[in-house]
Order: sequence, then structure tokens, then C-alpha cells
Amino acid sequence: MTSGRQRRAVERLTERAVLSPEQADAVLTELDRARPPGVRPGAVVPEILGYVGGVLVLGGAWLLGRLYWYELGAPVRVGILTAVTLTLVLAGVLIGGGPAKFRSVRESSVRRFRITTVLLAVAAVTGSMAVNNAFPVEMSGPRALDVFCAALVGLLIGLVGYLVLPSIPGLLVTGVFSAWLALVTPELWLDHSTVAEGFALLLVGAVWTVLAWSGLLRYRELGFGGMAIATCGAQWLTLSEFPVLGYAVGLLVALACFALYLLRGGVLLLVVGVIGIALVVPEAVWDWTNGTIGAPLIVVIVGAVLLGAGGVAFRLRERRSPGEADSGSRDR
Repeated sequence: MTSGRQRRAVERLTERAVLSPEQADAVLTELDRARPPGVRPGAVVPEILGYVGGVLVLGGAWLLGRLYWYELGAPVRVGILTAVTLTLVLAGVLIGGGPAKFRSVRESSVRRFRITTVLLAVAAVTGSMAVNNAFPVEMSGPRALDVFCAALVGLLIGLVGYLVLPSIPGLLVTGVFSAWLALVTPELWLDHSTVAEGFALLLVGAVWTVLAWSGLLRYRELGFGGMAIATCGAQWLTLSEFPVLGYAVGLLVALACFALYLLRGGVLLLVVGVIGIALVVPEAVWDWTNGTIGAPLIVVIVGAVLLGAGGVAFRLRERRSPGEADSGSRDR
């Protein structure tokens, strides 16, 4: 594949209107093809060592915890997890070239960039675990306080890592912790309100979607993640005392996925929308028919009709433009 430096050079040419988006795609494709097959062992070995070292650090901490976790006491557990977190961060900075070259590691080496961002993302997870273990089991106050603080710290570490070095692992871990935080926050003030939790997930999903498709996030194609969080929020609402609300919201989220797919492309949006429909329609039909035998038949018939309509639509498109090749460029 092309290096990060080459890809950014082509992106700058596209931004200056020297190349059109189609020409930029063609240039990147040819650069990929021109690269010789295989990789140099000297370039791969450090990456392998970095991943293996990180896994062994986590594995050793896990074994220690499995054998003596509750015998160690909370302060020792927190100390171990904090040390693991700091080790991962320091290792990421070191592999990234040190403090002076850390921010430019993407341009210097794609492999070092990958392992650095993975280590920073894992550090967010271990940092969250350290905070969670700092709370005693017999603590007073809301039960969700320890989980809330753990999710908040994980979100902050992941967000700082992404802002310092934007990457897909950093974006994913930040998204997961933001969804977790949205899920546990209502419990601080409400007595396990499923409706509030569902709407909190919907709000977080909407925020991520807007951030992604407005161009504020580096990896716009991950905008489907916000719609996935919103789909989870709709499913959460179906577990409340108002399941019909969940069905309606789930249908709206799925339709929004299809609309974004038509406007902006991205096959993952189509996948999320289809999954949303697959979840909400059988649940709604089952609920409204009280689980009678007609429920699965209705779903099968509706699915068959939609499949037939899709087949007819494809045939009509082929007849109108028989020479048109479906390149799928909008889905990339």
C-alpha cells in the first residue's frame, strides 16, 4: 500500500485542485501497484517486537491479577494498572521517535505509526481499569460512580491520544468510551432509566455522526460508527416500558443510514442501516402480533417483496444504461 507521506502528498494536490478526486484515486492505485511485493524483514521485525512486547505486558499483568488480584488489595491493583498504562504510553512515545518526532511519526514510518496508536489506545483501556479499581467495593453513594469515572478517564485518555496523533484505533476507543459514558451517566441521577440511557446513546451517536461527516474528524468514513451507536440506543429503548418508541426511533435511524449512503456513500452505512431494519422489524411485528405464527410469515413476505423490488430495480437500471459499469467508487 502507499505510504502515509505519499497519500498526503496526493491529498494536498487534490485540495489545490491540481488533481480531481478521480485522478487522485488513479494515482494512489498506480502507486500501490508499483510497490514491489513483499516487505523487508528489517522493517517488519521492530513492529512485531512492539506488538509482542505490548501483549506480554498485558498478559503478565493479567496473570498476576488472576492469581492474586483480590489478595493484593486495591492500592496494589491500582498501582499495577497505572504502571502498565504508563509503560504503554512511554513505549508508544519511544517507538514514535521520542517527544520531538512523535507528532510526525505518520510521515516517517507507517508501521511505527500503527503500533504507536495501538499502544495509546490500549493505554486508555488500562487507565480506565485503574480508576475503576480505585473505588472500594463498600463505597457509599451511587453505584454507577466508579463505572462513570472509569469511562470518563478512558474517554479522556483516548481523546488526548487521538488529538495528539489522529488514528483509527484512537478514534474507535474514544467512540466506545463515549458510548459507555452515555450509558452509565443517567444512573448518577436517575434510578436505572432505560429511556434516558437510550436517548443518551442516541445523542452520542448523533454527535459522532455530525463530527465525522462535517469533516472535523480525520477519518470521515468512520461516520458509520455514530450511526451504529444510535442504532444501539434505539435497541436500548425497545427494552424500556415504551418499546414502540424504540421501534420508531430504530426505523428512523435506519432510514437516516440509507439517506447518508445515498448522499455521501460508504457501504458500512448501508450495512448499519440493514442491521437496524433486521433488528427492529421482527421485534415490532412479534410485539404487535403477540408472538403468533403470523409474525414470522409477515416478516418473510415483506422481505421477499423487498428482494423482488430490488431485483426489478437493478434490471430497470441495466435496461436504461446497459453500458454503465457499477464501479462502486462512492462506496470507498
